[in-house]
This record gives sequence, structure tokens and C-alpha cells, in this order.
Amino acid sequence: MSSGKHHIEEELLIRFIVGETSNEESDIVMNWISLSDENRTTYETLQKTWSLVENPSKIHPADVDTNVAWQNLKNRIDQYAEIEARHKPGQHSIFYYALRVAAIFIVGLLIFSIYRYQSNWAQQVQLVSNDSTITNNPLPDGTIISLNQQTIIEYPEHFSQNERKIKLDGEAFFKVKRDETKPFIIEAQKAIITVLGTSFNVKALEADEAVEVLVEEGLVKLENPDLTQSTLLSVGEKGIYIKKTNEVKKETDIDVESLYWLNKTLLFRNTKLSVVFETLERLYDIKINAENPAILNCKLTAKFSNESIDHIIDHISTIFELESKKEDKLFILKGNGCQ
Repeated sequence: MSSGKHHIEEELLIRFIVGETSNEESDIVMNWISLSDENRTTYETLQKTWSLVENPSKIHPADVDTNVAWQNLKNRIDQYAEIEARHKPGQHSIFYYALRVAAIFIVGLLIFSIYRYQSNWAQQVQLVSNDSTITNNPLPDGTIISLNQQTIIEYPEHFSQNERKIKLDGEAFFKVKRDETKPFIIEAQKAIITVLGTSFNVKALEADEAVEVLVEEGLVKLENPDLTQSTLLSVGEKGIYIKKTNEVKKETDIDVESLYWLNKTLLFRNTKLSVVFETLERLYDIKINAENPAILNCKLTAKFSNESIDHIIDHISTIFELESKKEDKLFILKGNGCQ
């Protein structure tokens, strides 16, 4: 290092900081420091680096490229190693002090990493939906999440530069804001779900045997925890991660009420009325009596969005030419039915 015509060996500076210089050498260092502001700044920077190892609490998080920092340090050590080969045996060499400086930086980087990890953990945000409400919540990136009852979402206050990662326990519908530079990643009961921007539902209950992903729009990748199996899901497809077997698979047979919790929508695709009636009885707390068993063989293709049960029964009766009668919570259907 130098300031104009003035020069001092780094070995001497390091030995001065650690208290291993003679009185004469100490005078040389102190005189050099007083020669310029640049010299003083160089000395103070090296001294502060040493003090951080003795007092790690002084370290504060900062944006540091640890790869670049390590490469610079390695290059400096390599330079000292060449000098070490020529140094007289039996004395503390430059490389000896270089290793001590290396230790300073390595410990400093470790302390920084631990601090950064703890800092990020402390800045986690948690969204919770209680037993009786469904909530809609925006994330920092513009993604909208609808939480079913008794659902928990956890995510960092600030997403990283490379990804948007969250944790899910429960059931939620996602409308992910598209960002091709930052994939949106969900950890749901160990299953890994990755998207760039799309709409889909995830059901990941701790008590269930499987995690289910239903895609409404776009493309979604579902993987098992060790990333040995994966499947790509498109519109109208359902992916399943089976916890016990660590298996990932795809299904096209979608539950008619998969999204009923979100928007009260029922979608029947060539579904037998026996299944339709069972679904309606459960969701609307009613009873449906088909006097002719052949009625249950009829297959319905229809979509009902937040419709009353009276409207739904009237629609079914019209399609299959049935007569309907209502007695309190009981619907009685008459007609020829289907073969």
C-alpha cells in the first residue's frame, strides 16, 4: 500500500495491530499513519476488521457478494504464500499473519451469514384464517391469496432476488403475479409447487394423506420433497402428492366441489345425478328423493355459481323433464329417468 512516495509493508501493519512490533517499528508505523489521510483510513479499516472478530455484535447486515469477497481473499493469500516460500525459517512470516487476516474475514463472513439468517427469520410474515372466515390477502409482489378456514401462510417480509418462496398449511387459492425472473414456490406439507404466474388451488392439510393442486389457469409444476418425481399440470388438471409413498401423480377426474369453498361454484362434467344429489345434499343441508331409481342414471353437465338450491333443482328438472316438489328441506323428483 502507498501514499505518494511513502510505502509500508503490510506485514508490519498487521504486527503493529496485534501488538508484536518493537518500539522502533511502532514509531515507523505511527509516523506513516500521520503522513496522510489515506494512510490513516487504511490503518483504521484494517484495525476495525480485527476488532470485529473480538466483538461480533458490531457486525451489521449488508449486501455482500461473499463469492467475490472470498475470491479476493484467496488471491491475497496466494500472494503471501509465494513470499512465504522465501521467508527465513524460525520466524513469524508474512504468510503467518496473512492466515490470521484470512481467519478474520472467514469468521466475519460466518457471523454475517448467521446474522442474516436470523434477521430473515425474524422478518417472516404469517397470515392466519380462523374457523369461520375466508380471507383475501395481497403479497408484496402483487400475488393475491385467498385462505380457506383454518389456513396459515408464512412468507418473508421481502422476497429474495431469485425467488418468491412461501409455506402453506391448509387450503388456499393463488392468483400469482407473473414474474419470469422470480419463480413463485410453495412448500405445502413437504410438496414443492413452482409457478411463474397463474391461478390454482392448493389443499395441504396435515391430517390428509395427500396434497392436492388444482389448476384453473396457466401451468404449475408439482414435485416431491427430494425432487425425484414431478409433473406439469395445465388447466383443469389435478396433481397429487402422496405423503406416505412420496409419489407424485396427475388426475383429470376433478372433484365437482373443489373450489366451492372459494366462490360457491359447482362444475359437473357428465356426472351421474346420484353423485350430483349427494353433493347438493351435503353442501345445502337438504334431502333429495328420486322416486324412480332410473333418474339417478342421468348424467349432468352444468356449472352453478353461487346459485340457490331451488334454482339448481329447477334447472335439473327442466333438462331431464322431471317434476319436482319441495317439502321444507326435502325435494321429491318424479320422471322417467335415463337408462
